[in-house]
Amino acid sequence: MSTPQTQWIILSMVFLVLAAVFGTLWFITNQNYTTLLASYNTLKAQYDNLQTQCNTLQAELNNLQSQYSSCETQLNNLQAQNTQLKQELQGCGLTTTLSCVFSSPVQVPAGTQGEQITITLTISNGAFTGASVNGQSGTCSGSQTAAVGIQYSGYITTVNGQTYPFTVTASS
Repeated sequence: MSTPQTQWIILSMVFLVLAAVFGTLWFITNQNYTTLLASYNTLKAQYDNLQTQCNTLQAELNNLQSQYSSCETQLNNLQAQNTQLKQELQGCGLTTTLSCVFSSPVQVPAGTQGEQITITLTISNGAFTGASVNGQSGTCSGSQTAAVGIQYSGYITTVNGQTYPFTVTASS
């Protein structure tokens, strides 16, 4: 059987083994905690950095949306002005002798500078008796004798009262 001294030695050894096991567990746990804490701090710093970047991007987005809204307003204003700039032809004729008015204005869209319009003068019994612009005839009064090789002065009038002169030479 065992003596009290043997029991004391066995008990001491068990205690030492338990102390070593618990010490090792504490060391491993502490090392894991330290590693995890360092990882957490790194991730927290990255998160804070991303949050700052997100806030910066949100501010930039708000600025771009404001600029877009401003540009959209300017575009709408330009489109409205473009519509207002279109010309509507009210009538045409030959100076002092033939006058034609259209029942509805002939549309010449804005931005068509340099575009051609076709003015057709109707001849009946050797005289200009009517006119049309881009195929739209007007109600005419007066007439002008037509002679081959003679240059005639004419005009086109817009709805807002502007008059644009033209010349035409009669040919056979």
